[in-house]
Amino acid sequence: FSMWGNEDLTGSLPESLYDLAHLEDLHLFRNTFTGTISSKIGQLTKLKTLTLAENKFNGTLPSALGFCENLEFLRIELTD
Repeated sequence: FSMWGNEDLTGSLPESLYDLAHLEDLHLFRNTFTGTISSKIGQLTKLKTLTLAENKFNGTLPSALGFCENLEFLRIELTD
């Protein structure tokens, strides 16, 4: 479980995040992350909950998100 919500974190998501293969819950809401969401997110195959809302992401959701077969809850808002 990782929760970094409302922490005023900035920049793009760190590449090392995608190495956390056993991560089940990831909450990064209410920060100011920017950029796109990497297709490497598909490596998080055990992910059940993903909350990335209220950031400043842009682009589209990568199709690799489909590899997260255990995903039960997704809250994300992509903005330009």
